[in-house]
Amino acid sequence: MSAKPKDAFERMASNEAHVRREGLPDPSLVAGSGIKTKEALDWMALERPDRPELVREIDDECLRREVQDATIEEKRTQVRNMRMRFRQTARKGREDFETARSFRGHEHERE
Repeated sequence: MSAKPKDAFERMASNEAHVRREGLPDPSLVAGSGIKTKEALDWMALERPDRPELVREIDDECLRREVQDATIEEKRTQVRNMRMRFRQTARKGREDFETARSFRGHEHERE
């Protein structure tokens, strides 16, 4: 005779179960088998946390200013490149519309 469904449910819901309550495999067992899932990666991250980067205090005012200026210039370059890409995209769109208009002439597209 087979086991009752309630018994199987209670085995899954127990604290000693190798299956999580939602019915998913235990992340520690999955991580040990080499299969990479989101839950297994989260479990591995909690198992071996990353070391925080050391905080470095900069006492030299000139060095601090140079780093700050370099950071500002890097951000300006990023913004400049983004604007240039935006203008190029807009120019390409205008050129496409001009090509369609020159092919069609000055009349409306649909009448």
